[in-house]
Parts: sequence; structure tokens; C-alpha cells
Amino acid sequence: MDENSGGVNNKPNLNEIFITPDDDSPDENINIDESKDNSAENAAASGTEGTSFNEPQSDLPSDGDTDGSDDDDDEEKINPIRFLFDITETLAISTCAVVLIFTLIVRLAIVDGPSMRHTLENSDALLVSDLFFEPKYGDIIVFTNDNFDKPLVKRVIATEGQVVDIDFDTWTVTVDGVPIDESNYIYIDKNARSFSDVEYPYTVPTGCVFVMGDNRNHSTDSRDTRVGPVDTRRIMGRVICRIAPISKIKVFERFS
Repeated sequence: MDENSGGVNNKPNLNEIFITPDDDSPDENINIDESKDNSAENAAASGTEGTSFNEPQSDLPSDGDTDGSDDDDDEEKINPIRFLFDITETLAISTCAVVLIFTLIVRLAIVDGPSMRHTLENSDALLVSDLFFEPKYGDIIVFTNDNFDKPLVKRVIATEGQVVDIDFDTWTVTVDGVPIDESNYIYIDKNARSFSDVEYPYTVPTGCVFVMGDNRNHSTDSRDTRVGPVDTRRIMGRVICRIAPISKIKVFERFS
């Protein structure tokens, strides 16, 4: 091993293994050999007595057995620590996975206000995704606007190049001259009146969508120039499901 590695040099020193006799005691190693020969002769002379003397020793546990039991005890002591480590590691990985999912795939949004009533209610928790998303009619989207501190949630009514017209007396909305069926989601509060400073028919600009809230008389949306047509680059994503309250969990399918 390299001295620079900081490890211990395990290369044996030959002087530590072989005893080099001094000149003054040349018979030291010979005496050891003679004692071994004498021991062998005594064992042979004793016959079966030597064998019977050694038999009880076989009942004693070997060093290997003792070491094995100690290892088992050590493993039992280590197991709880290892278990806690595994749990901590699993939780850390799961947390990272959740963070990545909510950062790259979905986002959490909380509804603030009644503009999408009764499709969405105040304080509903939503999952929003922009993965492989191209807005189309019927999508519920979340987007940002410089005139508002918080993101807005509305429904897409028309996309770029389409012509929107609204009859405020009957609340009939037409896109490219065809009335759209909004009976499944529209809510009209007849005690309120929506404001609009947009001239109709209105052509949706390129790269934009025209949006409205389902609660038509309580929604600030593309009918108001403060919102206007929504640039698709400002869209955070489409609402894919409601996750809270638990009793109202729902997946929002796209219109065909």
C-alpha cells in the first residue's frame, strides 16, 4: 500500500516471524524441537488414556460458535437503527419525488372567489397541469395577469382566430356564428348584471384565448379589458381535478 494513502502497512516483517539464533545460544531452536519429540513419545506411550483425556473437550463450544452468537446479538442490536435509517431514506426519496411532480408536472391552486360557481367553489383545492397542453373550448384554466395579484381561474370559450358574440339579454354565446351549449356549467344570477367594455362581435387575437367565468354576472374575465384576451404564454395549466374538499373530489374531463 502506498504510504501516501494514509493506511496501515500490512506487509509482514520477516524478522518478526523467524527467530534468528544468537551466536551465544546456538541450541535454542533445537531444544524446542526436542520437547516436541518428547511430547509425541509421551502421547504414544499413554495409549488410550490420552484419547480419553481429550474427549470431554469436544463438548466445549468452539471459538467459531461463540463468535457466531455474538454476531447474531450484534445484528439484533443493529436492526432497529437500520430500520429507522431505511424509513428515513424512503421518506426523503418520496418527498423529493412529490416536489418534482408538483414542480414539473402538476401545481396546486386554491380557488379564491365565486366567479366559477357552481363548477368551483371558494377554497376548492385544484391540481393544475400544463403537460402536453393546448387550450381548447371548455377547458378550465389558471393564468396570470399583470392587473391582478393572484392567478385567475376561468373557462375557455374561444381560441385564436374565432369570433365571439354575446347576447346579454338571453345570455346566448356564439362562436363563429354557432351558439354553444353551456347548460352543463353556466350559472346566471339574475339579480346581478355583468359589465363588459368589449365590442362584439370580437375576434380572438393570435396566440390568445377568450375566457369567461361560469358565474357570468360575478366574473371579471375577457369581457373586461382589464383581463382581455389571455395570452397562452400566461397560462399556468388546465385544471385536471379537484382534490378538496374530500366529499367533492372530481376529475374534469375535456370536452369532445
